[in-house]
Amino acid sequence: MPRATCVLWIYLTWISRCDALISHI
Repeated sequence: MPRATCVLWIYLTWISRCDALISHI
């Protein structure tokens, strides 16, 4: 369970990062 939560958190963080890059460009 903790591992899945960690993976989900990293996944959401990457989505936010990509979203920020896209809107910045």
